[in-house]
Amino acid sequence: MSETEQKRQSRIHELLDTEKSYVDDMVLVVEVFKKPLEEQKRLTIQELGMLFVNWNELIQCNTKLLKAMLVRKTMSGKNQPVEQIGDILCEQLPHFTPYIRFCSCQLSASAMLQKKIDTDPAIKDYLRNLIVWTGLYRRRLCHIRYIACFGFSPE
Repeated sequence: MSETEQKRQSRIHELLDTEKSYVDDMVLVVEVFKKPLEEQKRLTIQELGMLFVNWNELIQCNTKLLKAMLVRKTMSGKNQPVEQIGDILCEQLPHFTPYIRFCSCQLSASAMLQKKIDTDPAIKDYLRNLIVWTGLYRRRLCHIRYIACFGFSPE
């Protein structure tokens, strides 16, 4: 295998690994943030809706992409190069429209969460403790940063 092809295969595997981590992180956000916030009624149903919008749809989009890429890798054979992957990305891209809705809601969600944090010390302490208790603040989690993108830090 040429050096160029080795680099290409490395990037393909990096893409697969990154997508798997991304999906795992998205599921983890549901378990670690969304469910506890729902169960303990720390936020209203409307506030949770603003914050997590269509999170499950996003998980479905990325899971479908990941599965398609993993099938392609499996079909290539063990320890064999993945010949083609771009077609999967092109095929799946039109199914990522839920991100338009999610991203368009971020400013209002950010403002809502920041207001809650600023006016309700209990929610600020709760989120801080949740992040610290789970040990997630020190881990590399893309979607744990979802909370951080609202300007919230446990420190």
